[in-house]
Amino acid sequence: MRDPRRLLVLAGVVAVAGCFEVSPPPGQGDVVDDVCSGGGVAVGWPVRPGSYTISQGPGGPFSHSGINAHAFDFDVDKGTDVIAARSGTVVLVIDGFGDGGDDISKANEANLVVVDHGGGTFDSYLHLQAGSIAVEVGDTVDTGELLGLSGNSGYTSGPHLHFAVVDAAIQSVPACFAPDLVPDTSDTVNATASTLTDPGTFPRSFLARDLFAGSNIEIDNDVVAFSIDAELHIDGHVTDGNGRAAVFLSPYGGGAPEEQQIENTDDAGAFSVRFAPASSGLHMLGVSSVDDVSGAFGSNVLAPVLVR
Repeated sequence: MRDPRRLLVLAGVVAVAGCFEVSPPPGQGDVVDDVCSGGGVAVGWPVRPGSYTISQGPGGPFSHSGINAHAFDFDVDKGTDVIAARSGTVVLVIDGFGDGGDDISKANEANLVVVDHGGGTFDSYLHLQAGSIAVEVGDTVDTGELLGLSGNSGYTSGPHLHFAVVDAAIQSVPACFAPDLVPDTSDTVNATASTLTDPGTFPRSFLARDLFAGSNIEIDNDVVAFSIDAELHIDGHVTDGNGRAAVFLSPYGGGAPEEQQIENTDDAGAFSVRFAPASSGLHMLGVSSVDDVSGAFGSNVLAPVLVR
């Protein structure tokens, strides 16, 4: 069995293959995630029917902790079909990186696809083969539709598919494969065609109101996840008693914010920020309270966004 040291790292200068002319459809509608008996989101398999080894399951000791705690690594050869585990809208595509390796310098070079299911959760497919991705940002996909081919891009010790159900900050959340299987490291699984009910609609999800709770912020308005069209508009309130809030866009690869607005809050802790980003492409969105004495931001919670 291949060494299962796999990491999902959202950093680095990336090539974004996206159809930026597509306007996002209406926000989150009546789509409700199927659930596992023990909690979490039920999904179909991200691979064609067949037998597969899980090289690292949730909580795997090598890299499935923190942001990756609920992820699954499928031990597959390069060129294996990667399919949509659920229907939805493609919201993020990164392509153009060749083979990676067991070297942290490759962490910024993983090809991936993220699909918005419409109920507030997203499916992430990582380490895809360069040039194999068959979808663009804005495409709607059906369960079982080809997304691309597995590969070895990014920080990895061997070809595999890293799959996870995630939130808008790419934090993995508990999941099972329908009807109710949560495979562990080294398990052999038999993937079958999906039995999930297709909602037949493709709304876009909003940012969860508590997405930036770790930065002492609650969002009060509907903000479409993974997308900024023309103007960013965030209404919210701070939860730690500080009197200011910061909204900023940083480079996807990290570094100082390219744009930042700091607003005073009213007596109830509420604030409102509106601005038109100066540049298009992939950024990281942050929202945080600002300490009234030191000027420091709260803990760093970031969400990837495509500015169109």
